[in-house]
Amino acid sequence: MRVKGFTFYLLLLIGISSASAQSVENVVAEVLQNGKVVITYDLNGDPETERFNTSIYSSHNGYSSPLKNVSGDVSADYSVIPGSAKRIEWDAAAELGSFNGELAFEIRAEVYRFLRVTKPAPGKSVRRGSTATINWTGGQPSEKVKIELLKSGIPVNNLGEVNNSGSYNWSIPKETEKGKDYTLRFTGTSGSITSESFAVNAKFPLLLKIGLAVPVVIVVAVLLSKSSDDGGALPTPPDPE
Repeated sequence: MRVKGFTFYLLLLIGISSASAQSVENVVAEVLQNGKVVITYDLNGDPETERFNTSIYSSHNGYSSPLKNVSGDVSADYSVIPGSAKRIEWDAAAELGSFNGELAFEIRAEVYRFLRVTKPAPGKSVRRGSTATINWTGGQPSEKVKIELLKSGIPVNNLGEVNNSGSYNWSIPKETEKGKDYTLRFTGTSGSITSESFAVNAKFPLLLKIGLAVPVVIVVAVLLSKSSDDGGALPTPPDPE
């Protein structure tokens, strides 16, 4: 097929590589009359927890760099949502100029799994003035994660920006207001997520505080009987013999 000096002798689709096994399937390519190529594919994944980087490579340069004149479901910022019939349009004539020969393509996909807080668990509580462990999953190992404490959806404390290790020891300030409407907001490369709500309680339960504050007093009472014969002297104890 010849379009404006651009010739395909044969259009092939080969090797699909991905950071997530079997994420790209059913790849189909079509050459349009205007010198563009439309490539459709299915991207397997969980649309609720995953986003993808996708790029397309061609055999014209030995797959050494991705194609540039592309649009559609192709991204370098983890914005492609998994699903069927994803579409990429490549302006081959604009990128290659005159071309004669065969072309093969390779689609590469890299998955990003959203951050998800696993501890504190929903409905559980932590105590102010103590150290609590925060656990989470997802994200990219090399990214930094910003953690914020929210109350009723309003930020009240910035815990800091930490490595995406999946764990952080949180020193809870003693002056933190008690309440049941706290959440943690995590901000990473692909955006932010908010945990389920949990409670912040006093360092010690109220009953324990009361128990510690009340002294324990033991009173021993001794009853002394008065004798009418000796003027009140204590009786002589009996001889053990």
